[in-house]
Amino acid sequence: LYKLIIGELVKPIKTIGYLREKVAYGKFFITFLDCGGSFKLRPLWRHHFNYTTAIIFVVDVTDRERIDEAARELNTMLRVPDMIKCPLLVLANKSDLADRMSLNEVKVKLGLEKLERAWHVVESSIVSGGGLKEGLNWIQEVIPNSSN
Repeated sequence: LYKLIIGELVKPIKTIGYLREKVAYGKFFITFLDCGGSFKLRPLWRHHFNYTTAIIFVVDVTDRERIDEAARELNTMLRVPDMIKCPLLVLANKSDLADRMSLNEVKVKLGLEKLERAWHVVESSIVSGGGLKEGLNWIQEVIPNSSN
C-alpha cells in the first residue's frame, strides 16, 4: 500500500485497527481498507463493505496452521450481500520464501475454484512489493468502466 502512496517500500507492520487510504492507480482511484485480523475486529469488517467493487485478500502462504481459518473468514466475507458480485484478487503473500504453499494449494485451501465470481491469485511479497501491480492491473481489466 505504501509503495503506491509514497512510491517506496516501508517495513511491514501488523495492522492493529483499520487503515483507509485512497490511491490513484491507472485509470481509477482505489480506496484501500486494511482491516486488522484480530477476532474482536472481524465482526466489524462488514460495516466497511458498502460500495465495494473488488476485494483484495492477502493471505500468508507460509502459514499452513491458519490457512483454514483464512478460508473461513474469506468465505464469510464473500457471502455478505454487498460483496457477492465483487471480483476477488488473492495476494499470496510471502511467495518469495522457500517454505511457501504452491499457488494450486492456496486455490484449493481457499476453495477458489468453487466460486461463481471472477477471481485471480498472484504470487506476492509485501516486503518487495512484488505482485501488487500485476494484481491491480487484473482488477482494472475486470472492472473496465470504473472511475472510482
